[in-house]
Amino acid sequence: MTSHPSSRSKASVKSSNSGEEDWSTTLFGPKLLTRPKTTGVPTLSSLRGKKLVALYFSASWCPPCKAFSPKLIEFYDSCKDDLEVIFVSSDRDDASFNGYFEKMPWLALIPGYTSQEARDRQAKLAEMFQI
Repeated sequence: MTSHPSSRSKASVKSSNSGEEDWSTTLFGPKLLTRPKTTGVPTLSSLRGKKLVALYFSASWCPPCKAFSPKLIEFYDSCKDDLEVIFVSSDRDDASFNGYFEKMPWLALIPGYTSQEARDRQAKLAEMFQI
């Protein structure tokens, strides 16, 4: 499967259980969203048992991203027992984020537009993966 460079998925394999909490909460924050308009669930328990975590940097306003999302959903559905995808949104408001995220079967990072902490976390991930 190929993707457009602007809709890259990056993956990170979990380290040993002793470092599990450190890497997941440090990178993604204490909570991840399961659906739009929710307060989130603990990051650590959301990722427990997954062999692979992929980050999906995308946005509702990006045509190549919107074209790639159905392909990623199909792939995710075939291996979701071992894989978790985390949507890292570049949307700028609730309506755009919620409308796009509601079509996704995976988790999402707290959107960067909601707080300085979320914005900093998203910027750190973007820098880390050269997005």
